[in-house]
Amino acid sequence: MAATLVRHAKHINRSGAVPFYYQLREILLADLGRNLKPGDMLPSEGDMCSRYGVSRTVVRQALNELAREDVIYKVKGKGTFVTAQKVESNHVQNTAGFYASMTSSGHTVTSRILCQEVVPSTARAASLLGLDVGAPVVAIDRVRSVDDEPISVVRAWLPAALVPGLETVDLTTVSMYSVIRERYGLRPDHGRRTIEAIAISAEDAEYLGVRPGTPALRLESLARTAQDVPLEFFVSVYRGDRSKLDIQLVPD
Repeated sequence: MAATLVRHAKHINRSGAVPFYYQLREILLADLGRNLKPGDMLPSEGDMCSRYGVSRTVVRQALNELAREDVIYKVKGKGTFVTAQKVESNHVQNTAGFYASMTSSGHTVTSRILCQEVVPSTARAASLLGLDVGAPVVAIDRVRSVDDEPISVVRAWLPAALVPGLETVDLTTVSMYSVIRERYGLRPDHGRRTIEAIAISAEDAEYLGVRPGTPALRLESLARTAQDVPLEFFVSVYRGDRSKLDIQLVPD
């Protein structure tokens, strides 16, 4: 009951037993939910001291609590900002694909096509897809956006013999896996994916609107059909500040 009363309070209760920093944390949380949206800047520490009649130590402790909870983040020399909600993707442990995973959660997914053409396969792509080096593959590079915000850069390669004409299909607002299933009768059934933390490259940083070298997640995947035929190899780079990958553990 005490926490609820604090949450809806607008002033520090100086006669109660609840620590000042915790009261301020709850007041700020309530304000974030009502008046501030992701990306908005919070008042300065000095303004909070004056507004709530507390010391700078109390303000910093409350802000540190919220920062640890990833509710806010601090930018040196600029201020404290409301954290954007992270887009949670669980497609790393199933074969539904990014589009289906996001749209099933109520998000809108669009793609900016960077490259969509038939090219000779590289040695690595050929090895993973079971092709000769230089064999034709459909290369598709996209910037994927969720609710109009760029989230990831995806570079995919598929054997051209399995998906003839895929390079001509408009993939801006549709699922590539749906196209593959409907046009070619193919679908990913199983495969292997790896995830690693990286510092984002200058090229991908520009695509995603972040600073070069900021933290990112790199996901590499090889998908196979039910007949164990290699279908797609892709490398995806996700913004670290806007992505959370949900990995499900299953019995061995």
